Amino acid sequence: MTNQDSLTDLIRIFIRWKKTILIITITAAIGSAVISFLLPKYYKSTVIFYPYNLKGLDPKNILSNEASDVFGTKDDGERMLQMGKSKELATYIIQKFDLYKRYDIDTVDNELKEYEVQEEFEDNYKVIKNDIGAIEITVFDKDPKIAADIANEMVSQINISNKKSIIENNSKLYAIMKDKLDAKFKELELMSNSIKNLQKENINPNGMNQSMLNLNEIDVKLTEKITQSLDIKERYEEVTAMLNTDFNTIFLVEKATPAVKKSKPVRWLIVAASTFLAFFLSVIGILFIEFYKNNISPTLRNEV
Repeated sequence: MTNQDSLTDLIRIFIRWKKTILIITITAAIGSAVISFLLPKYYKSTVIFYPYNLKGLDPKNILSNEASDVFGTKDDGERMLQMGKSKELATYIIQKFDLYKRYDIDTVDNELKEYEVQEEFEDNYKVIKNDIGAIEITVFDKDPKIAADIANEMVSQINISNKKSIIENNSKLYAIMKDKLDAKFKELELMSNSIKNLQKENINPNGMNQSMLNLNEIDVKLTEKITQSLDIKERYEEVTAMLNTDFNTIFLVEKATPAVKKSKPVRWLIVAASTFLAFFLSVIGILFIEFYKNNISPTLRNEV
């Protein structure tokens, strides 16, 4: 049998089964269209940000005057990716936005409620690093405002966790700085008292006695201590001011806002894919039936 004969046979088969193929294809198209219109609408909101370099915010580096890049390194980005995907953050969002209720998950008689809500939430958000190194958090929800609120809240919690790590890791440093500052002030007080006592002593009018020599020596040391104390106090106040302000560990490029158009389902794609699949499967099924009738069935009859 030549290729032309094979092609002719295929055309004859399609013509003979065209009504069946047409019915299956049209049924699939109509059915998928109806189902796609019954599916709930989901809206997408995305927040985009860069991590700041935590070394530049670390008090230890502020004190040492070490220069550092403003934006974070690859490690900073990877850490924020892991924080965005963490179960701890997901649990916080689930509780804050009552996702059990939003996802219609039974919380009374359902032993798998925690697993189901985690799975549902994971299907409705993603955290990625884009091509230019920024972190993107995308959230899907039936309510466009809730989608935006969840995305922004996730970034806010990542920022809070970053700040918390800075503060906790340097708590001992702050205490040491305060102790040093207190010790310097005590030294200044002792020197000040010594100067006052020496000034009360009688001075030999014919020359500088030992008290005056001691007074000059203490005065020089006092000036040095004051300079050191002022330097420590300035650094301490810088660190304290930074920690008491609402500093950020992220640079927000684009805040999540409520979407005006739904993101999914993409109805035309569902209908097109379903229609093509129905057509393809119907053709495969028909070819199998024809092959069975023309090859396998006669052989079985001959054997009988």
